[in-house]
Amino acid sequence: MSTSSSQSTSASSQRGRQVDAKHGATVDLEPADRERFEALAERWEEETFFLSNSERINAHPALREIISMGQPVVPLILESMRSQEGHWFEALQQITGADPVSPADYGNIAAMQNSWLQWGERNGYA
Repeated sequence: MSTSSSQSTSASSQRGRQVDAKHGATVDLEPADRERFEALAERWEEETFFLSNSERINAHPALREIISMGQPVVPLILESMRSQEGHWFEALQQITGADPVSPADYGNIAAMQNSWLQWGERNGYA
C-alpha cells in the first residue's frame, strides 16, 4: 500500500492520504474504504448496542471485517473515538499491536479512550 515518491508528490494533497506510523510508509485511503468503514461501524454499533458481553461485541462480523481492513482504518477509528464514545480498543490493539492503556485504567472507558487518542497523536495518526 505504500506509494513511490513520484506518486507521493502528486497524491499528497489528496484527501484520503494517511501515514502508516508503524511502518513509516504512506497509505491511501480511498473514499470507498471510508464508506465501507462507516457502514460497518454503524452496523456494528446498531447490532451490539444492547450487548454487555465484550466477547460477543468483539466477535461481531462487522468489527471483524473492520479489523481485516488493517492500518488504513486506524485514523478512521480514532476519528470516531474523538467524535463519539466507542469501544474500539480491541480493534485498535489487533490492528496496531499496541496497547497504550495503563492497566490501572482498564475498565475506565474515558481514560482508555484518552490513552488511544494520545497514542494516535504521538504516532502520526491525528
